[in-house]
Amino acid sequence: MAAAPIHDDFRFEYDQVQRARLRRRVQWYAGVLIALRLISLLVMTLNVLSQEQVQTQSIALLVSFGSSAFAIFAYGWVFVDAWQTDRPRQAQLRVLRWVLIATTILSTLVSLLVAYLISPVEQDPSQLGVWSSWRNALLFAGLQMFTVFQVHFIACVFLPWSPRESVRPMFPVLGLTTGCLLVLAFLVGFPGSKPTAPWITIPAALILSIGCVAALLPGIAVSWWKSSRFARDFLMQHLRRGYTDIRREMTDAQRIHENLFPRPEQRGGLQLDYRYAPMRAIGGDYLYAKFINGQLLGALRTGELPDGTGTQPPDIEPCELVVVILDVCGHGISAALTVNRLHGELERQLAEQPNITPAELLCALNRYVYLTLAHHSIFVTAVAFRVSESTDRLHYASAGHPPAIVLRPDAPAELLAPTAMVLGVDRDLMVEAQNASVPFRPGDTLIAYTDGATEARNALGEMLSTNGLSDLAQASVGASKPQPAPRPTPQTAPPHSPGVCTRLMSAINQHRFGPPTDDTLIVHVCRASTPASTPPHAPAPRPIPATQTAGA
Repeated sequence: MAAAPIHDDFRFEYDQVQRARLRRRVQWYAGVLIALRLISLLVMTLNVLSQEQVQTQSIALLVSFGSSAFAIFAYGWVFVDAWQTDRPRQAQLRVLRWVLIATTILSTLVSLLVAYLISPVEQDPSQLGVWSSWRNALLFAGLQMFTVFQVHFIACVFLPWSPRESVRPMFPVLGLTTGCLLVLAFLVGFPGSKPTAPWITIPAALILSIGCVAALLPGIAVSWWKSSRFARDFLMQHLRRGYTDIRREMTDAQRIHENLFPRPEQRGGLQLDYRYAPMRAIGGDYLYAKFINGQLLGALRTGELPDGTGTQPPDIEPCELVVVILDVCGHGISAALTVNRLHGELERQLAEQPNITPAELLCALNRYVYLTLAHHSIFVTAVAFRVSESTDRLHYASAGHPPAIVLRPDAPAELLAPTAMVLGVDRDLMVEAQNASVPFRPGDTLIAYTDGATEARNALGEMLSTNGLSDLAQASVGASKPQPAPRPTPQTAPPHSPGVCTRLMSAINQHRFGPPTDDTLIVHVCRASTPASTPPHAPAPRPIPATQTAGA
């Protein structure tokens, strides 16, 4: 299990946590070593007091006593320094490294001295020098392996450092150990000495040095496990916190993005409804809709505002409805950010030219996308409608968008084919029919959508297709027709209830197998047979995204 890499976004906080953690652990480490050394001093003191006329061992114990006293002083200084001074992490490691080097080298020299103060007693004096050198070399190597293991392992248990940082203080100690063993091997094999055992040679000394290096392996394993676990836990903690922050920000972004959508609304004989199911929290499908007062349009065309209207003419029927559907390439946040920019451009165009035609609107949008977004490889399909109650016409222009569906009572469905290429491909948008329009009389219905609806696949991998969606739309509109009232009423309700979009979205989700692979937007515009009594400025609430994706 490799250590989890720390991203640059977390590096500063990670270093700060490691700094505080090292400072606490250094205090514990120094305190424990001081306690162990005090215990060692007490044992050696009692041992020296109990010796009688064993001069060499007493000298060795006194030397070890001095080494322990120096270690207590050194680690006491480390403890006080870590307690009072908040050094950077590398500075703390530097201080600790030099103390470890000094105390361990002193222990190495003590081990060498002890090894040569304690000699075996041989019955054959002629072999005493050889046997003594061999025995002393092995004794020194054993003592040094234990010293290296003890110092390094205890440090790795307490200190939060990496394997590389844990090995650095031991390099001088290992170098000194190897040098001492080579000197011992050379002295044992010096010409003119007694015959030596074959294993007391320079290669044997190097093998003993490798044994000292192997004594570092347990400590290296401990430091690797601790550093890997800490880095992984730190990363997971911050990823969880970052995920929570992202979820909160995505919720805020979703709320802002949804506020760009219009509310389902009815004015006079025109009714607008829609359902939007983004593949993720936010997406690149967008609906723009605006009701424009018919008297205001007439005044704008003639250049004269009605008398007494001031700057805000009254809302007098009939009216016109402008609908624009956009599908930005891509999904998620990037597509939603593009939608926000296009929303501002649509608002500007409709504010400056309320009577703009669908073809002119798409040409203006194409120029905006080409100049500002196309160099980022962002393109948009779009369809624009303008429904007029006064002329009973539906004017439209489509830039690479899936064909919209017009449903009429007792007549086959009519598909509105694209009239131009995708927005942003070329600087000037070539629209085939500048004034494309179809009749749109009372009782007619317009169903527009994005490609997420027609590209929904079933378990066999078959797409719903435009024809399949047209059949579902006719079924949804027919199922939503109101039942005849038991007695006549003064005003007739709209022929298609707002449940058309809900029924159609549910049918698409039933056809789809698995999770959605694209954003899906269904827009429903219909004309009532007789204008209903719905207040002109009482729009319905926006659809809730959670309910839009139900059944997906």
